[in-house]
Amino acid sequence: ALGSAPPASGAHHHADQGFDQSIKQMFGCKNTREHAARLSITDAVLLNAERQMLSFVPKLRSAVSALTSGLPRQKGGLPAGVDFRHVEEETRTSYAQAAQRCVLLLSEAPCHRLKRILKEQAKYKPNESSGEVEDVKTLLKPYLTLIDQVLGDHRKMLTSKVWRDVCRGMWDLAAAELLKFVERIHNDKENASGGGFRVRVMTSEVSQILEEFFQQGLHQVLGSEVNERDLQT
Repeated sequence: ALGSAPPASGAHHHADQGFDQSIKQMFGCKNTREHAARLSITDAVLLNAERQMLSFVPKLRSAVSALTSGLPRQKGGLPAGVDFRHVEEETRTSYAQAAQRCVLLLSEAPCHRLKRILKEQAKYKPNESSGEVEDVKTLLKPYLTLIDQVLGDHRKMLTSKVWRDVCRGMWDLAAAELLKFVERIHNDKENASGGGFRVRVMTSEVSQILEEFFQQGLHQVLGSEVNERDLQT
């Protein structure tokens, strides 16, 4: 599950080695992009701290404004606390950029696997499919397993709000990859036949599975703290 706790700290080194080996065995990894990334403790602490600042700066601004509301103001001067808006904007921008870098790092291996799954399926013609049509959820299992591992590994490293932002970012990236794939299929003349239609139906199912997967994970980890906007596609 997405909220799975990482191994105990005493076994952390051995767990890292075991995790790397299990990924290689499960997916036959030969490319470094197939390895699930993991944030360093330093990156996690800084990300948590910046997110905490986002909650702290507005409260500090309100407190300063309230405490100085009765003081005389110099002619042409700004009300006390206004300068905090600039600090708040800079903090928000800094956090957004840091979170995006982390999302890109953690999504590299899963997105590479997702693209490969989609690309392999696009090669099949309707009469070449093994069986009728392989279950889409089965096709996605390697990708979902990798995402589950990445998010589970960081559940205890990140605060719930940061984890939510990372989870949403990884969902958005996966959706963007799927959209780019659909656009390529649409523009590919060779897929203008029934084969292209089959792939578009498949990608629609993929989108639904991703939505259910990430929504379930957000509900599971955040519980009553989850917001409706966190679940929107």
